[in-house]
Amino acid sequence: MKFTYNWLRDFLAPPLSAEEVAEQLPLLGFEVEDFSSTLPKLDGVLVAKVVACEPIANSDHLKRCQVDVGRERLEVVCGAPNVANEQWVAFAPPGTTLPGGLKISERKVHGVISHGMICSEHELGLSDEADRILVLDNQKAAGTLLRDVLEQDWVLDISVTTNRPDALGIIGI
Repeated sequence: MKFTYNWLRDFLAPPLSAEEVAEQLPLLGFEVEDFSSTLPKLDGVLVAKVVACEPIANSDHLKRCQVDVGRERLEVVCGAPNVANEQWVAFAPPGTTLPGGLKISERKVHGVISHGMICSEHELGLSDEADRILVLDNQKAAGTLLRDVLEQDWVLDISVTTNRPDALGIIGI
């Protein structure tokens, strides 16, 4: 049976972290077959603030953006229709590998060197929305890791034996 840690917390508030619950369940007779995060691996992806955004000459949709990543400001080329000044966005600096395997590097686009990428939900592995960038409503400090801003949950998959039909629902667990 699969259930999430937050779902379990709807019924009781264990003073344990998700990892500790996964360690304690076998002591109660429930073998944990799988324990995984609901978020994809987002190592290196940061929260950034778009501080300037202007169209690139000779392009019908590309924009030159300045993003504040906390320790510095970087110039980035973005083709998303919803990118705008003063937005909080997900930013992948050069050297980052996104969940789909795309490795981010500096690239020259329409004569402008792009030092990273402002990401969509699709590029981050969060949904199929690929036409628009992910705009964040919570304003953490620029440079904060994106995984610390997004709500993370954990999926626990336990093996239920035939003598424990009560454990086939969250109430039984």
